[in-house]
Amino acid sequence: ENYLVPLEVVFRNRVPVGSSLRRRAEPADFGLDDLADGEWPDEPVDLSEPVVEFSTKYEQQDRYLARAEADAVAGAADIDALESLAREVNRVVTERAEAAGFVHEDGKIECLYVDGELRVADVVGTFDENRFSYDGRGISKEVVRQWYKANDPDWVAAVKAAKESV
Repeated sequence: ENYLVPLEVVFRNRVPVGSSLRRRAEPADFGLDDLADGEWPDEPVDLSEPVVEFSTKYEQQDRYLARAEADAVAGAADIDALESLAREVNRVVTERAEAAGFVHEDGKIECLYVDGELRVADVVGTFDENRFSYDGRGISKEVVRQWYKANDPDWVAAVKAAKESV
C-alpha cells in the first residue's frame, strides 16, 4: 500500500508572534514557566527542544491533532517514525540556516508511505514551508501575514471568519 500520508508534520524551534501555537497552548505546556504572567510575550520565544505536531492535510481547514488521532489518520505509517523523520529534517534545515546566518523558527513536511518506508514528499527548507528570520527580522511569508495584520485588520478578520465558517 503506497500513499501520501494525510498529515502535515510540523516542527517548531521557536514560537514567533504569528504562530498558531500561541492560540492553542500556554507557554507552560512547553516548559516556559519563566515567562512573565504565563503569557506569550510580543516577541519570539525559543523552545529548549523542538516541538513536533501533526495537522490534517485534506480538510477544508487545517486541524491540529492529538497524537493518538494523528496515529489513526497516518494509516500504516508509524507515528513515531514520522516524528523522527520530521526531527531529522528540522535538524538539517536548522543547521544549514545557521551556517548562512538565519534562524530557522519552524516548518513542516509531508510524507509518502512507499513499500513500507517513509519518504519526504515535498520540498523542505523553503520560505513557503518554513519560517526563518535574519538579524531579528522575519524573512518568510510571515512578513506578509504580519503586514496585513498591521495594515488591514478588517481583511484579516474577514479571512478568519471565513475559515471558521467551514
